[in-house]
Amino acid sequence: MKAVVTLVNEAKGLIATQTDQGFCIIKLLDNYDIDPGDILEGGFGQPGQETVKNISQIEDIHIDILEVGLTPFTVERRIKQA
Repeated sequence: MKAVVTLVNEAKGLIATQTDQGFCIIKLLDNYDIDPGDILEGGFGQPGQETVKNISQIEDIHIDILEVGLTPFTVERRIKQA
């Protein structure tokens, strides 16, 4: 499944992504250069740790999927208030 990065909270390492099934909140498990608009590919269907491909940066990244199936309003509020 592909996901587009929509928001980045660099201070907390939190990322909001949009998939065809809604929005997800993920946490980076290492130091990566992630920018809004980057395209990620991997399993975004359920919470848990995952290694996904950042197609835009051509690298594998280790993430923790915290929440899935969220609305844009909920994701924006949680990412900005984290």
